[in-house]
Amino acid sequence: MDSYIIIWHFCGLVFTLYFSQIVPMILQKFEINIKEIPYDKRKQSQLIGFCELILIYIFIAKGEITGLGFIFAAKALARNDDSKDENMQTYFLAGTLVNFTYAILMASYFKILENDFLHRVNSNI
Repeated sequence: MDSYIIIWHFCGLVFTLYFSQIVPMILQKFEINIKEIPYDKRKQSQLIGFCELILIYIFIAKGEITGLGFIFAAKALARNDDSKDENMQTYFLAGTLVNFTYAILMASYFKILENDFLHRVNSNI
């Protein structure tokens, strides 16, 4: 049974990562000017967001919601030096919130489906 759950969440994580391109699309829709941010900063932010998404998914899949606070605190400390540039602040905050929202929704969806699957399996035994 545990192997099914591991495979299920692996597929959920791959699905979530594959469709994570929606995050930059949402930022552009709300006219957050990404073009003004240097290319290297954008690439770094995308990598951080990708890793953040994986950690959020894992924490929610394991039921460790308090880990989300750890991620938020680590990002706040790591990006403290960018607080001078207003455009970078907006990009950072909006990107973090959109990424968190997307990751939480996707992980919660797959967790709900997992619980439904386990309920159905246990009721048939």
